[in-house]
Amino acid sequence: MDAEELYRRYAAGERDFRGVDLSGVNLEEVCLEEINLEGADLRGTLFFRSNLRGAIFRNANLEGADLSMTVLDETDFQGANIRYCNTMETSMIRANFRDAKQEGTTLGGYMYNTILPDGRVVSAPDAERDRLIAQGYEF
Repeated sequence: MDAEELYRRYAAGERDFRGVDLSGVNLEEVCLEEINLEGADLRGTLFFRSNLRGAIFRNANLEGADLSMTVLDETDFQGANIRYCNTMETSMIRANFRDAKQEGTTLGGYMYNTILPDGRVVSAPDAERDRLIAQGYEF
C-alpha cells in the first residue's frame, strides 16, 4: 500500500489496516489517530512529526522507523519490533511497550504512565525516569 491509498481510506473513515505493508513509506506530518496497524510491516517508515495518538502497533515490525517528534500517547506497541527506531522528542503518555523488542532504540521523549518493554511503569515524567536511569536502565 502507498501513502495516497492509506490517506484516502483513512479520510473515508477506515481505521483497520492490520497486516498492511507500508515499509519505507513517507507518512511525515500526518494525523492518523486511532489507526490499527497491528502486525503491519512498517520497517523504515517515516512518521516524523505525526499524530498517532491511540494507534495500535501490536506485533508490528517498525525496525528502523523514524518516530521522532511524534505523538504516541495511548499507543499500543505490545510485542512490536521497535529495533533501531528514532524516538527523539516523542510524547509517549500512557503508551504500552510491554514485550517490545527495542535493541538499538533508546526510548526518549516525554513519558508518563508508560509501560516499558520489561513491564516496569514510568509513572512520573522526570523523577521516575531519573530513578530508573540511576538503577542502570537504558531508555
